[in-house]
Amino acid sequence: MADLRRTRVVLAFSLFLVFIQPLPSSGSLVVRSTLPDEITYFVGVWKVTVKGDAAANYKWTVAPDKNGEWLEGAMEKDGVKTATDFWRKNDTIIERFVFTTDGTLLRVTSTGWKTGTLVFTGIASGKTGNSRVRETITREGDKKFRAIWERQSEDGKWTVFSDESCEK
Repeated sequence: MADLRRTRVVLAFSLFLVFIQPLPSSGSLVVRSTLPDEITYFVGVWKVTVKGDAAANYKWTVAPDKNGEWLEGAMEKDGVKTATDFWRKNDTIIERFVFTTDGTLLRVTSTGWKTGTLVFTGIASGKTGNSRVRETITREGDKKFRAIWERQSEDGKWTVFSDESCEK
């Protein structure tokens, strides 16, 4: 009986060691998934600086979900979660769904990176209705990018509502 118990304890501990992955000091997370490189670029812990809100402390943590089919992100402002987002590549389209704590849902898609830029377009649905949105991500290196979020007005004009600089 003691041998069986000892075997179970050793097995449980071994499984625990297999599944934990320490976070390297670089802020990068180890990726164990079949997700494409186009979106695994975002895996890690990002410090986000928002233009016009520089005093706030934003952090975006991105990792593959437990099945490795989606990327899952969590945005925090001053330690409080403000949004969760999910990414995947579906055939030739990158899909992203963002759920904010104020009840807004953003559904955006992209055809992929083109010369260091990833452009998402789609719909934001919230308490005040729907609006067309666009996010333009410009890669500035392996550990830095800039994201510009815009909303389209009824006359077709795009207006920036968030200008973010992200760095690992």
